[in-house]
Amino acid sequence: MTYQTGNVHFALDNADEYPTPPDFDDKGGVTMVPSELATAISMVSWSTANDGLRPVMEGVYMNFRKGK
Repeated sequence: MTYQTGNVHFALDNADEYPTPPDFDDKGGVTMVPSELATAISMVSWSTANDGLRPVMEGVYMNFRKGK
């Protein structure tokens, strides 16, 4: 991609190499105290990748279960 002051190259992968994401319904929801969410993310965010070479490691997985 070229822009006014230079250019940049993006590393791309073929989308066919990844599984199709499941369909989600929008019937459910999660309610959390914002400070508790921020605390939970801060406890694990140190372990995420920030170099772009490991895109699967650039996020935080959250698993919500009823009552927990």
